[in-house]
Amino acid sequence: MLTRSLETERKYDLAADTEVPDLVGGRVAASSRPTTSELRATYYDTEGFALAAAGVTLRRRTGGQDDGWHVKLSHDIDSRREIGHPLGRGTQVPAVLARMLTTVTLGAPLVHVVELHTVRVARTLTDADGAPLAELADDTVSAQRFEPTGLTQVWRELEVELCGTDTHLLGELDQRLSDAGVSRSNSASKLRRALDDAVAMPAEQPEHPTGLPRKSAGALLHRYLADQRDALAAADLAVRVDDAPVHDVRVAARRLRAALTVYRPLLDEALARHLQAELKWLGQELSAVRDLEVVGRLLIEALENDEADPQEVATREFVRKRLGSAGRPATASAQAAMKSQRYVALLADLNAFLGATPWTPLAEQRGDKVMPSAVGKSLRHLRKSVDAVPGPGSADRSDGLHEVRKAAKRLRYALEAAEPAVGGSARRLGKKTKQMQTTLGDYLDAQHVRDWIRRIGHERGAGAAAFALGGLHAEHARRVPAMERHNDRTVRKLLKSGDTKAFKG
Repeated sequence: MLTRSLETERKYDLAADTEVPDLVGGRVAASSRPTTSELRATYYDTEGFALAAAGVTLRRRTGGQDDGWHVKLSHDIDSRREIGHPLGRGTQVPAVLARMLTTVTLGAPLVHVVELHTVRVARTLTDADGAPLAELADDTVSAQRFEPTGLTQVWRELEVELCGTDTHLLGELDQRLSDAGVSRSNSASKLRRALDDAVAMPAEQPEHPTGLPRKSAGALLHRYLADQRDALAAADLAVRVDDAPVHDVRVAARRLRAALTVYRPLLDEALARHLQAELKWLGQELSAVRDLEVVGRLLIEALENDEADPQEVATREFVRKRLGSAGRPATASAQAAMKSQRYVALLADLNAFLGATPWTPLAEQRGDKVMPSAVGKSLRHLRKSVDAVPGPGSADRSDGLHEVRKAAKRLRYALEAAEPAVGGSARRLGKKTKQMQTTLGDYLDAQHVRDWIRRIGHERGAGAAAFALGGLHAEHARRVPAMERHNDRTVRKLLKSGDTKAFKG
């Protein structure tokens, strides 16, 4: 139903009486005869232009060779990713596209904002073998904005779009056009030109304004929180557009929650606790599907020693079926959470919080005076978690190590926020904390795999797979002592680091 593509193009301004330069030469062996078409496009956005402000385009277009609905997302300076949907009969935005843009629109209605009528004269540039290299489109555009101004504009532009991914060719054509006196357009898209000054694009927006001194603890914390909010939105979009794993959504949510916890004295406590609770809920809703993603990857990798062995083939098939049956409800739960009004409300609350953050007087003080003591509390919490871990062989040891890993994550994210104020000691200690977090994660992931092997190996229907799974379980169990020793070394390395002195930990 949906199509996905990457378009790479550049736009140029053309006066009404300017002839299109001849671009034949070099790798361009020929230019086709021009073909003329009429394109009509309606662009949609929220009343507050949330899509345009995020650099996202949503349109319905008729005419030409790609009738349909299109969502365009920034990819790099010259490229945009395009998601296409069939035109259909009506002008209502397809539900699948509206859901895709939830983190940007926050559920706000999508309305007509611009109508474009384009007369396009197109030529295809080909190489010596007749293969298409690029399309050269001479567009005369009439744009009408809907409310509030109803402004109408007319302009002419030249668009060069690659048929492949050879950006060097784009540079060559750009130079040839420049030599002919044709200038690059200041507008990244037709929509941007039509909107003119109606909305600030991402590059034009001020960097997370707070009204606080630039080096204050509040300003530094706000920058970190805003960056993680943006990371959450980007990860959400990747899940909806590309069916990406939910891992990055969970990581951004954890970073936000950790920063709100550690630096709560800088913020209104009630609002900070509310956001913490909602971010915790989100993490819990996504945890089952994330855990299965990890277990599935590790299990399948461990069973790929001999792809031709009939027993291993049967075991892999059995494991995949069990992962699939367990994954369906976990995936459904995660999808339901990300489609829920509670999730949309969380995003809206987060945006409102960052738009008018309720600071305490402590936030006005310099970051290098305030943030180290907050990090120090997290470091002491980590030490207590380490001391509370039961000894080897205890049934509760994995739970204790899980608490240590959570404390290490909180410390690491607190250090990330403090690094601009504290510098090298925060960066070095952050690296050691990440190593500790990774080591503990490998150990706990292996424990999850062993638990899974033990559970499915005893299920009815395991058959011959039970023997192979039993061997795999024994192999994992043999690794435990070495992993335990590695854990201990990593923890000691962090807690004895001289960099902890900067945080009174």
